[in-house]
Amino acid sequence: MNSILLIAGISGLAMSFPVDTLSTRLAKRSETTNFQPLLTKGGNHGPCRVGTDTGVEGKDYTLYKSLNLTECTKLCAEDETCVAFESQRYYTRCEIWHTLPTKVKDHRTTWTCQVKEKTCESQIINFDDVSVESFPLHYQLITTEYQQFTWNNGAIIQGRNSRYDSDHHHYFDGVASGDNALFNARGDPFSFSSETPFSLNELKMTLAFDRLINVTFTGYDENNVEVIAQTISLTFDDVRELVIFTGFENIYKVDVVSSPTGTFTQLVIDDISVCRSSDVNNDSRRREIDDGCDEVTGVGCANSQDHRRDACNDITSVGC
Repeated sequence: MNSILLIAGISGLAMSFPVDTLSTRLAKRSETTNFQPLLTKGGNHGPCRVGTDTGVEGKDYTLYKSLNLTECTKLCAEDETCVAFESQRYYTRCEIWHTLPTKVKDHRTTWTCQVKEKTCESQIINFDDVSVESFPLHYQLITTEYQQFTWNNGAIIQGRNSRYDSDHHHYFDGVASGDNALFNARGDPFSFSSETPFSLNELKMTLAFDRLINVTFTGYDENNVEVIAQTISLTFDDVRELVIFTGFENIYKVDVVSSPTGTFTQLVIDDISVCRSSDVNNDSRRREIDDGCDEVTGVGCANSQDHRRDACNDITSVGC
């Protein structure tokens, strides 16, 4: 799912404007534009889909019937409104998508659906530079600034600990890289914010428990005014589902709310990809988390502002 398709070369386009002019512009733009294929769970290519819908021509995508894969790739690279493209190699069918596809249809190997990658100074947050060895739960709420973000109700869990290798939940399977991942304590909403603008590109998300959950991501500007929202539907079978965002640019805060909320609605999130403007120092430095506080027993929590003096287990929601 993380493979990158690199395309080179160009031929004439059957369009209404000069071929040479378009070719020059496309070639220049495509040098800095990469695309990532959406794949089925079995690793196959397929045509673009929005949920189970094929999309609406003229609304979700623009259809071109005489462009091959190379031409379709370059046309999307040139078009600033294009977020993805679909190409069919036998019939030189090209769809320039203006709505972000969420998946591909299975068993269609002659199709490919490619999502445009954003170009900026990227940062991957994978939570693996934090020690969460606190016995016995192997997780800790983020109570200080971490990776230049302020986190509200976000907790880092050592999901790859054998304690969480179970068929009853997906804390173990939800870890995309390393040993750690993020989850929303008690299944309640969580957020992350920054004093400087950033763009949210993508992340990998898994349901911790066997539920059908709708997850809404909402982006806010510097005045805490909502500017963009995107809702994702997940089932227990969607392990490390790649969620790609469009329009979450130059924002200052992201709220993440699951529906329903509460008991057994925890989300496991890893490999959050964000972009910052080039004038922001992105040298990641480790932010220590107070791992002396046991959220269940209360031991060592006297100085923790986030400690709840009850027997609430953030991971299972028992006692919450």
